[in-house]
Amino acid sequence: MPNAGGIVWDDRQLLNNLRTFDARVNRAIAATMRFHATRAVAYARSNAPWTDRTTNARNGLFARAESDGKSHRIIVGHGVSYGIWLEVRFSGRYAIIRPTIDHEGPQVMRTVSELYSRMT
Repeated sequence: MPNAGGIVWDDRQLLNNLRTFDARVNRAIAATMRFHATRAVAYARSNAPWTDRTTNARNGLFARAESDGKSHRIIVGHGVSYGIWLEVRFSGRYAIIRPTIDHEGPQVMRTVSELYSRMT
């Protein structure tokens, strides 16, 4: 007898969404980390407080997104051997790594929070 009305419950889509949720979240967060790594390197290079002589230090600043599938991070650093001295010498007057993290970190968290609110 065909359905005579009422509610028909089919939980296949719900179960599939639950099964794939972790993978979708990890892909979304990995994309977010790559996006913010690009922003972080741009911020660091634009706001580095030192005067360039060779542009090596500024061009050597980098940020890259890394993930092991469950944990996501952005690594920000120097590509020149003397980068550590720019960060610590003169009580950090020429530091850019920490200011970059302080600038981009809250934005990363805001983006991830927005992702979760849309996915749940």
